[in-house]
Amino acid sequence: MRTDRVDEARRMFVATLQATSEEGDESSLPIVLAHLADLECWAGKWQLAERYGADSLDAAEQVEHRAWRTMAVYAQGLVDAHLGRVAAARARAREGMAWAVSANDAWSLMFLHSVLGFAELSAGDLARAETCLSAAANLSERIGLAEPAAWRFHATSRP
Repeated sequence: MRTDRVDEARRMFVATLQATSEEGDESSLPIVLAHLADLECWAGKWQLAERYGADSLDAAEQVEHRAWRTMAVYAQGLVDAHLGRVAAARARAREGMAWAVSANDAWSLMFLHSVLGFAELSAGDLARAETCLSAAANLSERIGLAEPAAWRFHATSRP
């Protein structure tokens, strides 16, 4: 997915979703669905991305998995931002950030900052976009992510 091999990634995620469903692995459903939402968003398949995002959140709420819930909110916020629903993207990102901060989940927080940064960029607020994208970049360094081309956010500078 991160190397833009969309069709191959889609086949793998759909196979994983099918196996997860067949095995009754409800706790894995939210993250697999969030990855599918993320993938379809970047592929420009907005309705499919939106459906996977909603299904991811439903699954996360059913299994009460807080970390997967933040990724489901990330996926939904990403779709909202790409569809120009800036207020919804902001709200989802902030909701997810609150959960991620309380769980000390830097990984999810990184993704949520990237969504908020994209929403702010879409709204034309360059200063806020830079702040959010820099926060995402700083978190990626803290986590130890070494390949910047694999992630879909970049700041112009780091504080």
